[in-house]
Amino acid sequence: MCLHLKKITGFIVLLFVATVFGQTTKVHSHNDYEQKVPFWYALGSGANSIEVDVFLENNELFVAHDKKNITKERTFESLYLNSIDKALGMNMITQESLQILIDIKTDAKTTLQQIVKSIEKYPALTAQKK
Repeated sequence: MCLHLKKITGFIVLLFVATVFGQTTKVHSHNDYEQKVPFWYALGSGANSIEVDVFLENNELFVAHDKKNITKERTFESLYLNSIDKALGMNMITQESLQILIDIKTDAKTTLQQIVKSIEKYPALTAQKK
């Protein structure tokens, strides 16, 4: 192998290593609510993206994969909004470091309206950063 080719190969390897190790790892928690401890397990594992399936039933947002799996204690507010608010208050996360992907399983318009109402109860979640 000629010296010129060795230098190019070395440069490519160095560029690859710098690219791979210089990037921030992105972790997504798919169907996070199926974990024994939703939200907190994902946060502790370094997830910065969390997926939540939401059903609107009787003006309440429930978290479940299927309608048949809805239980009264597994609400969007109790599993996620309360937890996110606590994590923000403890400086464990910032608004920019976490995304919640909400998969709306019932009528989009009414469910989204209820999601907005629920989030509005937590001013820290929507506060503008100064």
